[in-house]
Amino acid sequence: MKAFHPGRRLHRLSRTPLLLVAALLFAPLALASGYTTKGLLFLSAGGLVSGTMRPEGFVPAYGVEASLHGYPREDVGIGLFGQWQEVQGESPHSRFAVGPQLSYRMVGMELGATYEGGDAQYARTVGLHLAPFVSIGVLTASLRLDVPLWHESRDVPHRGYDVGGVLAIKIPLPLKR
Repeated sequence: MKAFHPGRRLHRLSRTPLLLVAALLFAPLALASGYTTKGLLFLSAGGLVSGTMRPEGFVPAYGVEASLHGYPREDVGIGLFGQWQEVQGESPHSRFAVGPQLSYRMVGMELGATYEGGDAQYARTVGLHLAPFVSIGVLTASLRLDVPLWHESRDVPHRGYDVGGVLAIKIPLPLKR
């Protein structure tokens, strides 16, 4: 039996940026496929995993995401998203994000609000969530930036910036054609 080594786990999670780059490199192939989206409405839900850099260092998180996304015009989508994650690290807590999302073909942007729970070490924090994404079938890869805007008044620090990569696998359920 191999002894636990925290560096092995961190090394596997550090592959997330490479997967995001690969998704961006293969994006032009999917754009040439000619699939039509006008009039479609999808409810998608699934799991997500992230690896982000915070002031306290690298922090993994696991959770779920759901989105309602429609295409009023050819290849142009608009919708809403919601995320819940259990953030690991030195101060485990829950993280929530909600807001609108826009897309053109397979690339898009989430813009919303984020909430991170407080504990004995950190104050509850509310912030701005920005995440450009690439979506290919059931796989979505995004770069996340959460910027803290407000925190409760306590004698403990608030949660800081959150910058990193996110991978989600979501199953789309078509609601309207």
